[in-house]
Amino acid sequence: MLGCPKKLPPAWPDLTLTQAFADFLAGGEQFDAPMEETYQALSVDPASINTLESYLSEYFNVVLKKLKDVGATPKQQSDFYI
Repeated sequence: MLGCPKKLPPAWPDLTLTQAFADFLAGGEQFDAPMEETYQALSVDPASINTLESYLSEYFNVVLKKLKDVGATPKQQSDFYI
């Protein structure tokens, strides 16, 4: 694939970033805000915007379908495919 490194970097930087992000989220600050003003300023219909939950659900359903289409099988009784 274009743009993919030939050798993957070690996993520890990803774990460090994940921990830093978890610590950041655990800080107790509020990360949501009313969006009505933003929708109005951008002339966006709120009904045309997907929630993060619906977007991720659709995304992972597509990924699982593609895995099944290429013949991947669950490793156990879960949805973990190999």
